Amino acid sequence: MQRIVDSVARLTDVRYSQTHMGRLLKQCGWSWQKPRRQDICRDEAATEHWRDVIWPELKTGPETGRNPDLRG
Repeated sequence: MQRIVDSVARLTDVRYSQTHMGRLLKQCGWSWQKPRRQDICRDEAATEHWRDVIWPELKTGPETGRNPDLRG
């Protein structure tokens, strides 16, 4: 939040407290959020494949070879 306060002060020569800046952002329908860190070597295609293909298979589990008497 302090970065927003500092940026507004630098751009407008008006200084707000962090509390008041939060109120102003809320009035505008905005919120302050920290950016999520992301690996620069991330392979988007591999991530999508895992999310769309591999993860659903892991969630359902192997259906063949399961003993029907063992539940859980």
